Amino acid sequence: MRATATDYQAGKPSLAGQCAIADRRFSVAITQLTSQGCEAHFDAADQDGWNCEDGFCQLTISDQLTINGRITAVSGNRAQIGFFGHIHPVAVDKLRRVPRI
Repeated sequence: MRATATDYQAGKPSLAGQCAIADRRFSVAITQLTSQGCEAHFDAADQDGWNCEDGFCQLTISDQLTINGRITAVSGNRAQIGFFGHIHPVAVDKLRRVPRI
């Protein structure tokens, strides 16, 4: 899996991910990962797909973890995602050690 958020990737480290919203799936670059949420950077061409009524999404992080969440804000080609429940802090730490793109 590769993130294609080319507008974001200016040499800044991020985790590769996939975000499913309604019946669409987007490659994302994940930053600011915490146990409660993250920021997802997506291709500007995909921006229309990030507008959904209920904000529900399913995020897969580095092919290792899938979690349901809600899109809480979208600005440009970035989305803030809050998780339903939390990722255990040990799992967050493990994901932060995954080689970044």
